[in-house]
Amino acid sequence: MTIRVRSPDVEDLTEARQRLAHFAETTRTKPPKSLLNERGAPTAELLSYCRQEGLSLDWLFLGDINCLLSAYRARNRTFEDAEPKSVRH
Repeated sequence: MTIRVRSPDVEDLTEARQRLAHFAETTRTKPPKSLLNERGAPTAELLSYCRQEGLSLDWLFLGDINCLLSAYRARNRTFEDAEPKSVRH
């Protein structure tokens, strides 16, 4: 199954490239050279980078920060931060 990113909302990749450059600079990582392959799907290099660094494709391509924040919270949550779901006596 191929997921295509090309849509009316993602025709111009300028903003995605700017977000990727900012993310890479902030995390001090080397970003992938290309975002999409010839079929309009994210490159394997980009998917690998996103998986390894916790970068959300929603944020990268659409600017939706919610997924990025959720991933950050999940990565940085400690046992002490977790709220008890129920207390049994």
